[in-house]
Amino acid sequence: MKVLHVTTELDSGAGQGAVRLHHDLVSAGVDSRVLSLSGMEDDQRITSLLKPGQSRKRRFRDIPSSLLHRIGIFDSAYYRAKKSLVPLFALSGTIVSSPFTRIDIRKHPLVESADVIHLHWVANFIDWPSFFPTIRKPIIWTMRDENPALGFWHFRQDMPTVLPASVRCKDNWLRGIKAEIAQKCRSLSIVSLSSAEDVFFSRSQAFMGRPHTVIPNSIDGSIFKPDDGDEVRKELGIRSDATVILFVAQHVDERRKGLADLFEALARIGRKNLAVICVGRGNPPSVPEGIRFFSLGHISDSIRLSRVFSAATIFATPSQAETFGKTTTEALACGIPVVSYPNSGAMDIVGPEDGVLADGFSPPALESAIRSALEKQFNAKAIRQRVLARFSNETIVRSYLQLYMKDYTA
Repeated sequence: MKVLHVTTELDSGAGQGAVRLHHDLVSAGVDSRVLSLSGMEDDQRITSLLKPGQSRKRRFRDIPSSLLHRIGIFDSAYYRAKKSLVPLFALSGTIVSSPFTRIDIRKHPLVESADVIHLHWVANFIDWPSFFPTIRKPIIWTMRDENPALGFWHFRQDMPTVLPASVRCKDNWLRGIKAEIAQKCRSLSIVSLSSAEDVFFSRSQAFMGRPHTVIPNSIDGSIFKPDDGDEVRKELGIRSDATVILFVAQHVDERRKGLADLFEALARIGRKNLAVICVGRGNPPSVPEGIRFFSLGHISDSIRLSRVFSAATIFATPSQAETFGKTTTEALACGIPVVSYPNSGAMDIVGPEDGVLADGFSPPALESAIRSALEKQFNAKAIRQRVLARFSNETIVRSYLQLYMKDYTA
């Protein structure tokens, strides 16, 4: 059985989840391949359509229809949606995307030779109208955000509370288009990374009535493990007895990730000898006085990241929404307790002996959770044992193999 994973990027959190599953399957003897739009990986089984530095416009441009659209002769759902992306991004400040692209992978050799196609985060890559109604092979789709069941936005929490009537009309139009196309897919099974997300997708217009299951991400305990955190503390000039709060995100300035809420909560605590280590791309919000702040930027080396986890007293993840929580399981594998907002992923991952879930999504609730965590005694060894038992490579691969075989033999 040949399994093809399809993902837009390789270096995003979703892309890393797809690549990790691919490697786990290969280790289990599965003929697994990956097709991505962009990114580089030292693996001959991984193929990217765009070469390093090559833009999508140069590779997939469609000049004739673009010109016809501009002069009003030609109109399509693709251009109607594309025309909305820039103003909608300006409205919300968060990523928006369309289910229409100029990319057609149906005749790609990897697609044609695959027995099962496994989709991951495919925004701005898969063209829904050409792909879903015509593919006659089993499709598994691991939902790595909520966009497939929404309109333009990628999480419900990203949508502005008040939408102009024209914007809401466009968003509803796109939701309807997605639902209509998704229902034309011959064989489609939905995988959610958490229980709450499973409920959301099961009830969505696009995927209602499809087979649904919950399979979380795996954690590599051979990389993420307790280490000598004092090395990182010495490197940054942080005392060994300091309280260190760690925050990790792909983009630290993304509003949904909640770094501003964390700063406000810590400012309310006013604890002396407090340091915050931040990992991720982007510029963080202004840091309150009295808090030592260390921005390490993006860390691609997992071993280095594991050492940074081990330097923390608490890992804080005040995200408004997460389909899973990869960094949460990585912190727990390093024996570090977690403080989190009660988002979909954290509710499945963080038990009372693993950390503290805030009782709401506000800085005061986060403050209370951090205070509670700092007063508790956690068993680092037991924290690690629990997360590895629940999210081991073997457990996750077994679940996916059962799903592949079920769809492949149906």
